[in-house]
Amino acid sequence: MRRFEQHFVRHIELWLSAAGIVVAFVVPMVLGSGIDFWKAVALTALVVSFLHGIVFWSVKRRQASVRAQTIAEVRTMLRGLAWTRLTGPNEQTSSPEQRAFDDVHRLVDTLTEERLNRWNESEQQAGRVANLTV
Repeated sequence: MRRFEQHFVRHIELWLSAAGIVVAFVVPMVLGSGIDFWKAVALTALVVSFLHGIVFWSVKRRQASVRAQTIAEVRTMLRGLAWTRLTGPNEQTSSPEQRAFDDVHRLVDTLTEERLNRWNESEQQAGRVANLTV
C-alpha cells in the first residue's frame, strides 16, 4: 500500500486529470437523457478545471512554503556549522578566519532555490556533482 501512495503522490497531477475526465463524462450520464449531453460535459469540465486550478495552486503554494522553510533550516545549520568550525574551542578568530566566516555567512543569508539551481547547473556542466535539483 505504501508503494501505491508514493506513486499516487509523485504523479498526483496525472491522477487528478484522469479523474477529472472521468467525472466530466460520468456526471452527464448520471443526470440522464433530459439534458444536452455535450453541454453537460462542457459545463462539468469547466467546473472540474476550476477545481483543478485551486488544488494545483494550493499544492504549489505548499511546496514553495516547504522549500522556503527547508532553506531557512539549512541556513541556520550552515551558520552554526561554519561558526563552530571557524572559531574552534577558544571562540577567537583570526582575521582570515573571520573574513571566511563572513563570506560563508553572506552566502548562507542569500541562499535561494534559484541560486541553488543555478549552482547545480554550473556544477553539472563542469562535471563535478550529481543532480541536486531542489
